[in-house]
Amino acid sequence: TVSVLYWLMAQPKASRVPTRLMHMESSHPAVLETVRRIVTGENDVAYASVRDFDSSEYQIRVTEDASAIVIGLHHNVPAAFFAKNCERELAQVLASDFGDALLPQPDEGCVASVSVPLPADDPVRVVDNELLTKAAGLRTVCLSAVFVRAVNAHLAKKTFAVRVPYRPGESLYLHTTASGVMMATISIVVPDRSDRLLLRTFLIEMAEAKRLGKCKTGPSMSFTLGTATEFPGDLKAAEPADDQTFWVNFGMSQRSMSSEADTRRAAEYI
Repeated sequence: TVSVLYWLMAQPKASRVPTRLMHMESSHPAVLETVRRIVTGENDVAYASVRDFDSSEYQIRVTEDASAIVIGLHHNVPAAFFAKNCERELAQVLASDFGDALLPQPDEGCVASVSVPLPADDPVRVVDNELLTKAAGLRTVCLSAVFVRAVNAHLAKKTFAVRVPYRPGESLYLHTTASGVMMATISIVVPDRSDRLLLRTFLIEMAEAKRLGKCKTGPSMSFTLGTATEFPGDLKAAEPADDQTFWVNFGMSQRSMSSEADTRRAAEYI
C-alpha cells in the first residue's frame, strides 16, 4: 500500500487520481458485499458485522421499517481518544461527508453511524449508492480527523504531539518540530525474525527510492530498528525500543502544504 502511495505521489499532478483515492482503502469491499447479501435475502438475518484487518468492526443493520440500512463503526481507536484529541475535527469531517445521513446518536459502541435509504422499488440498487460507498469507508474518515487537527496546528505553527493507538503492537505518532516539519511516525513490533528481515528489505528499498529521487513529491522517509524516535514534550513511545521494533518516520514541510486551501485534502494526502 505504501509503495503504491509513493507511486501516486510521483505522478504528474494532471494524471493523479481523485484525492479520495489517496486513502488507498476509501471503501471496504466486504461491507458492500455484506449489504448486498442482506438486501437480496441471502443472509438469514437483517444484520451483520464485518471485522476490518486492524480489529475495527462495521455493524450493519436494516431499520425496523425496512426503509434504510445503517452502517455503524466500532473503531479500534478508543472513542475517548477522539473526544480528547479531535472531537471538533471528527464532527466536521463526518458532517462534511455524510450530512443529514449521519445519525445524531450512533448505535451502541459505535463512533459514528450512517443511515442509507433503501430504494422502495428495488432495494438491491442501494449497493450502487454513493452514500453507501462512503459509509463503507467510515474507519478511514474517522481516523482522518486527527490528521486534520495535526495539519491545522502545523500550518498555524503550533506545537502538536499525539499518539494514536492504532492496533496492538503498532502506534501512529503525529507531531510537529521546531524546524517547521510535521512528522508521522509508525511503530511496528515484529517478533518473527524472518518477518523482520522481509520488512527491513522493504523499508530499505523505500528509503533508496527517496534518495535516488524516484518519488520526488512524497514526504521524506527514514526508519530505524531498535532505536526509538524521540518525540517532543510529554509524548512517550509505548512500544519497546528493542531489536523487534521498527520506527518508520515520514516528514512533510509547511511549504509542501501551503498550496492546499483545503486542510482536509492535505490531511488525506498525508
